[in-house]
Amino acid sequence: LNEQYRDSSSRQIDGVKIDFGQGEWALILPDADRPIFHVIAEAGTEAEARQLVDKYAGLVQGLQ
Repeated sequence: LNEQYRDSSSRQIDGVKIDFGQGEWALILPDADRPIFHVIAEAGTEAEARQLVDKYAGLVQGLQ
């Protein structure tokens, strides 16, 4: 994910946070204790946030 989004507005703190602007973002965060990732998103509506979560959860699953 770091390589794929290196040119976009992303930050790496504990995971990868991709900022789409205007208050929309997605955070892909590895769990410290279990072999899973948490995908968190914020957008203008709940449906848009869910779409971001679904998109990036699918992306993470595709990398396995």
